[in-house]
Amino acid sequence: MHAAAFLSILAVAVGASALSVLTPNENEGWASTGSNTLSWERVSTDPTNFTVVLTNTDRSVLPENNQLLAAFVDATSATSVSIDAPSGGFNVGGSYRVNLVESQDDLDTIYAQSDEFDITAGTSSATDSTVSSGSATSSGSATTTGSATTTGSATTTGSATRTSLTVSSSATAADASASSSDSSPTSTTNAAQSHKAQFSLLGGLLLLGGFLA
Repeated sequence: MHAAAFLSILAVAVGASALSVLTPNENEGWASTGSNTLSWERVSTDPTNFTVVLTNTDRSVLPENNQLLAAFVDATSATSVSIDAPSGGFNVGGSYRVNLVESQDDLDTIYAQSDEFDITAGTSSATDSTVSSGSATSSGSATTTGSATTTGSATTTGSATRTSLTVSSSATAADASASSSDSSPTSTTNAAQSHKAQFSLLGGLLLLGGFLA
């Protein structure tokens, strides 16, 4: 009779909350080692946190009932969490259940209970909803620093300098040629004066010859 009353209270406690366990279930069990996924669904009126315990009615499989798996899990920030197997691994077997309870000190207040599921030999690597770090690949954008190669345009500045030097040299040559052109009239004037002196001397000699004759 006491057992029947306890089961009735348990049923009421479970039925009073919309919180429910999605995995593990009868089709998706856990592995004996590694990380396994516990997922759930809730509504706004459900508790904001819970404690997870593992149960089994078969003491040959689970000698100590209500094995603590995780305490005070935040039910609002995610809908799944990774549960690590103990160092020695879970015992392989069936008829396991996961209970979401109020706390380790209050195992009788059960918010939700999973279906029965099996734990099989093997290793699992679960990923819960908090795993989101692959955009780090966005760090590949660091290759944009390659734009620093645009500083190579400094070579253009160098060519401009060389060009200006060439122009300056050309201008200097032009000035030199211009100065030599400017000096040519002076040479012409000197030559004309020399010819005039020669004609004057020749005329004087002719006059002197005519006088002596």
